[in-house]
Amino acid sequence: RNAADASFGYKPVWTVLGCYNERVPSLEEMRCMTVIALANGANGLGVYSWDERGKGKLDRYHAAKNPEVVKMLTEFVKDVKAAEPILTEPNLPDLLTGQEMIHAALKRANGKTYLLLANDQRREEKAILTFPAGSTFTKAEPLAAFGGKETLTIQNGRGEFTLPALSAGLY
Repeated sequence: RNAADASFGYKPVWTVLGCYNERVPSLEEMRCMTVIALANGANGLGVYSWDERGKGKLDRYHAAKNPEVVKMLTEFVKDVKAAEPILTEPNLPDLLTGQEMIHAALKRANGKTYLLLANDQRREEKAILTFPAGSTFTKAEPLAAFGGKETLTIQNGRGEFTLPALSAGLY
C-alpha cells in the first residue's frame, strides 16, 4: 500500500509471492496474498522461483522435486489467468473496510463490478464493508477463482461477513 501511495498511481507496483525457509504456502494462502496485494494497489504479481539449488548450504529446496507444490502452483496460475481480465483493472474508489486486517477492493470489468476480499489474520475475522454512496448491490456471488465459497448479502450499502483465517474470495 505504501509503494502504491508513494507513486500516486504513476508507477507500477509489483508484489512477489514466495516461500521462505522451505515453508511453502498453501493454495488458499497464495490466493490470500494475491488479493491482499491487489486490494492494496499492486498492479503486478511475481512468483518467487521456489528453487534454492546451489552448492553446499544453498542446495536446500527444489520445487520440481515436490509434485504437490508443482500441482498447487499450476492451479494457482490457472486461477490468476482465468481472473486476469478482472484482476488487471484498477481498483474503484470509496470502498471502506474499517479494519486493517480485512483487505477489500472493487474492480469493474466486462460491465460488471467485482469484489476482492481477504482476511490476513490466522484467525476468523468479521469483515464490515461500506460500499460507495449510491451503490445498489444486494449480493456478491463467488467466482470459482480465489476461493469464494458463499454468496454475500449486502443491505443498504453495507455488508458484514465472517471470513475464515487467511482466506480470500473474488465475488
